[in-house]
Amino acid sequence: MNMKNKLRLIAALALACVIQLSGTGKLWAQNNDCWMKIVFLGYYADYQGFVTSASYLRLCQDYPDLKTIKNLAVDTTGEELYLVIPSEGHDITVNSCTYDMWAQRTDEFEGEILYKTENGFDASLGGRPFLMKCNHSDAYPNTMLVIDGAEGSVTYYPRLDLEQGSLPHHARVRGMSHPLPHSGPDESGQYADMGIRAMVKNGKAVLLFDWDKLNSSGCIPVKKSGNNIWVVPEINGICRQVFIGSIGQNINPWLCLLMDDGTVRTLSIIDALCRNEYAASPALPGFSNIMSFEEGGAGEIEPGVFSYHTIFGIDKAGGRHEIPAFVEQHFHYDALTTEEGNHVSLLLTSNWRISLAVFTEVDMAGYWSGSFFEVASGDGSYDFKFHLRDHFAPEEDKMPDRSGTFRLSMDGDKYTLTPLSGFAFYGKEGQKIELKKKEREW
Repeated sequence: MNMKNKLRLIAALALACVIQLSGTGKLWAQNNDCWMKIVFLGYYADYQGFVTSASYLRLCQDYPDLKTIKNLAVDTTGEELYLVIPSEGHDITVNSCTYDMWAQRTDEFEGEILYKTENGFDASLGGRPFLMKCNHSDAYPNTMLVIDGAEGSVTYYPRLDLEQGSLPHHARVRGMSHPLPHSGPDESGQYADMGIRAMVKNGKAVLLFDWDKLNSSGCIPVKKSGNNIWVVPEINGICRQVFIGSIGQNINPWLCLLMDDGTVRTLSIIDALCRNEYAASPALPGFSNIMSFEEGGAGEIEPGVFSYHTIFGIDKAGGRHEIPAFVEQHFHYDALTTEEGNHVSLLLTSNWRISLAVFTEVDMAGYWSGSFFEVASGDGSYDFKFHLRDHFAPEEDKMPDRSGTFRLSMDGDKYTLTPLSGFAFYGKEGQKIELKKKEREW
């Protein structure tokens, strides 16, 4: 190789090194430009609902910082759950945000300070990762993050874009969320003709109603008007698919939610319309790895003839799992274990939610709510397991959660409740409690 070729080779190698070094330097600068990382985790009512969900372990694999966090640092009204990770050398202050602050994009941090990380200005430490729950409205965020570092400070408003489901772009913030599922409303079928449609928007289940069609269909006993778009709350996760089908001998539409972890939640649409409450059920026990839904017959009387229609969840292996249904019941009875004159109101709803209120002669003395599910049935009796939380006492005085099993028996127009184990519903274990049924208002 002559001298000229050697010089060309040396120059080429030098140029390659410069390009490589400058590229590395550029990546290093980009990493240092990131003052904060943020992840949208899903829609959750509380921290307990998050850590007990089937999604939690998978999310811990994707975002290992979750393993170090034991509570919510910020718990405002709303169900959007975020993991916030300050970069080294940066602290984050979480302020409450009003609509006026959001509309004006003010740099004056007027909102109440809800949380502040520590040690961020020590470049070797950085503020610790934390969880925050926020945003009760799609219209504006109710929190504002102030990110401080040696370079100065910037503000960031965590919220999902209404159309795209993505977090706001910011030069100093890196979003690390998984894409959110979307699906348009089904315009075909008998339920759309009745005025009932459903869709998935930003991982939320959304019901859409045509009041003219619905009111004229005769399928609901109340006339409806006003807001015709309802987001289903308390889904504890991310919904990836919705399905409307009928359960029973007559047209009785139910909404089924397929969650991103393969579990299922349900909602009786007629009950939701009548109560004006659209919360989904807790995750149905025994439903996992579900891929889709289908309508079909059950209770076969003879080949091809069924006693009622229902919905099935179809799992990965093609197995069919019948969606359980419950007819809402509201009872009241005299308490057996409190002072004389106390009475109890017990509400069991079709979305597998239970509430229990105990009253004195002049005031409420306690309120519990939670979930229940059927575990066995016999001739006129049904056994259920339940889990209740104290929603009456102040946070610092709350009673421990209650759980156990009970039996609900029906003989004509007579109803009895028998506590079988655990919390005894202000009665005594094994002793029947006579119930007085409260008729529906619709």
